[in-house]
Amino acid sequence: MKRIMGIAGLGLLWALLSSTQAHGLRTMATGLAPGLEKPGDIERAALSRADFLIGEWEGEGWSQNVSGQRERFWVKEFYRYRGDKDLMDMEGRFGDIRPDGTKSSEQEYALGILFYDRESDKYLMWHYSGNGTVFTVNMDVDIKGKAAQYTRKNARGETSKFSLAIGEDGVWVSKIEILKSDKTWLQVMEFRMKRVKS
Repeated sequence: MKRIMGIAGLGLLWALLSSTQAHGLRTMATGLAPGLEKPGDIERAALSRADFLIGEWEGEGWSQNVSGQRERFWVKEFYRYRGDKDLMDMEGRFGDIRPDGTKSSEQEYALGILFYDRESDKYLMWHYSGNGTVFTVNMDVDIKGKAAQYTRKNARGETSKFSLAIGEDGVWVSKIEILKSDKTWLQVMEFRMKRVKS
């Protein structure tokens, strides 16, 4: 399972909010004139817009190994606000699905914190996975479309893209893709989850 986290990191949202979506929050967040809001009001208002991620999610997916074969895994993810929506913490747990359909115990985990940075007018995510991978990325989220993504260099120096979308049916679909030399994307992972608890 370490290959999943090493490729692109947290499937949490996982992942991701755009600065264009956040534009204007500085003056709209509290209804107060700029400079009159209380400390943290703008940040909390911005983060509250990502509430479509909140809850406990479960599902299954596949990842492509070095030989190009797909291996199945199970996934559980947990998204919660901390404080008065000051931060959103994210946790992912993963394990193998054996050829006979039975599931292994947890083999991999990842943690993340999503927050809004007023100075850059962007949403950021700090991420840690059980294999020691740590990074912070800018997060792009389409709040209306309930979709999000980020890109980053993975441990092998490849450009990887993590994306998620929650459909009208409530199914969360996450993908990891790697940028090839011909500038097209190769999908190397996908998982689908449903919310099991709000």
